[in-house]
Amino acid sequence: MRNNNGSKYFILVALLVSVAALTLGFAAFESTLTIKSSADVNPGGNNFKVDFSTSNTSTASGSVTPTVNPTGVTGFSGSAATLNATTISGLKATFTAPGQSVKYSFYAYNSGEFLAYLNSVNIGAKTCTAGTGTTASYVASACNGISISVKVGSQTYDASNTNISSHTLAKNTGEAVEVTIAYAAGSAEADGDFTVSFGDTILTYGSAD
Repeated sequence: MRNNNGSKYFILVALLVSVAALTLGFAAFESTLTIKSSADVNPGGNNFKVDFSTSNTSTASGSVTPTVNPTGVTGFSGSAATLNATTISGLKATFTAPGQSVKYSFYAYNSGEFLAYLNSVNIGAKTCTAGTGTTASYVASACNGISISVKVGSQTYDASNTNISSHTLAKNTGEAVEVTIAYAAGSAEADGDFTVSFGDTILTYGSAD
């Protein structure tokens, strides 16, 4: 890798945004939480509402500081994200080698009057871009080792799942959501800097399973 101090840096950026939406239908409501790279808000009613939160007992905004693994590695870091009721943004990992991961932990909170069901998780596409002087073929190989996964409750999703059943979220209750950006151990390395971005990742909660 080519840089001023000879160290290796892999910079990974993921911006996540959630959207709470209400869709009126035949005896069914729907609230959509979107993890994406731009803000998109669809106002909804008060009877069915699921938001992102920093608390599992209420809807709360704030900063989300990630957990890095391993710790104490020079140059390897994760940036703090900003979360409010409909948006979490600023997720960013800077990797220096394979075997590193950055995890963001927060909640989906049901402040509505109905039992909510997680209906689907759609994970956006990944794009890797070589930096100046970096060999594209090496980046393509290294890119295979970098991933994003979303854990909702006890279930982890690293690919889209549009047919989730029996996953409930009671009213006035929060469930843990974890987003992990990882550079898997044993993965290929590139000969220079490169960036990785992910498309929209959407969590859809509904009033029907």
